[in-house]
Amino acid sequence: VPGRNFGDDLNDILWPALFPDILGSGNPATIFGIGSILGGDHDPDSPKIVLGSGLGYKKSRPLDASWDIRWVRGRLSTQALGISGDFALGDSALLWPELARAGAAGDRVGLIPHHASWESFDWETIAGQAGLLAINPKDSPDGVRRQLLRCRSVLTESLHGAIFADCLRIPWQAVALSYRFNRFKWKDWLSITGLAFAHSRAPFPLVAEVKRTAGLKNRFARALRSDDDARLNSLRPAHPARNPECAAVVDFLGQTAGSDRLLCLSNAGELDRIRDRMHAACRYFAMDYSLRCTL
Repeated sequence: VPGRNFGDDLNDILWPALFPDILGSGNPATIFGIGSILGGDHDPDSPKIVLGSGLGYKKSRPLDASWDIRWVRGRLSTQALGISGDFALGDSALLWPELARAGAAGDRVGLIPHHASWESFDWETIAGQAGLLAINPKDSPDGVRRQLLRCRSVLTESLHGAIFADCLRIPWQAVALSYRFNRFKWKDWLSITGLAFAHSRAPFPLVAEVKRTAGLKNRFARALRSDDDARLNSLRPAHPARNPECAAVVDFLGQTAGSDRLLCLSNAGELDRIRDRMHAACRYFAMDYSLRCTL
């Protein structure tokens, strides 16, 4: 379904390009590709093939013989699944050839909210007031890539915003704009790159609307201070954003964009090694399932 978010939408582009006959192979398997889609109750009756997915939102379940794990996103996922760390190869987005063609970066500082944060507020206005370029996470993968190439650095709440920027050799910073910021999946990916996890946190969550019952529940969650790796409950919205809160977030973004203290960029050689390992895993997968592989 196009328009979910650019990370998930890359699945529809990447796998048919790597394995041109995968859709017509007649194999009834369900492929788990890019995204935090492992865990919970999502366990189809058909055989399951994992090509770089990760955990993040729901606890893992015991894996049975119907699961064919080729690789997962990071070491935290292997630990939670109880499988060998050798399966931790990285995020499958690195396989997209367009991300290996960096080109010359621009002069803007980009801002990529989480796709659900984007829907909750007017981030184009907030970014513009902070002097930033708002990048819509519901744009196409290529649309996001082209916008990133206008940037010299990026503030991103979206994990795939960081992954895209990193591949394009654009320094990035992780920023939490809402309670949806999932530290587990960031740490999972970073466990492969060798980068340390660090992020900045907005002083207020900005939403255009909060129903009264949701606001009361969110106040309770904030009072408990029950932040965990999957949710920052201290950033749950208790009421619609007010002018002073908007101004505070604009100021936060401007100051964060002006500092290089938390800017990150992985080692280019390590990025190539990650990609090479995934290429090899793809070729073995194609051979085992009698698929054509373009790598």
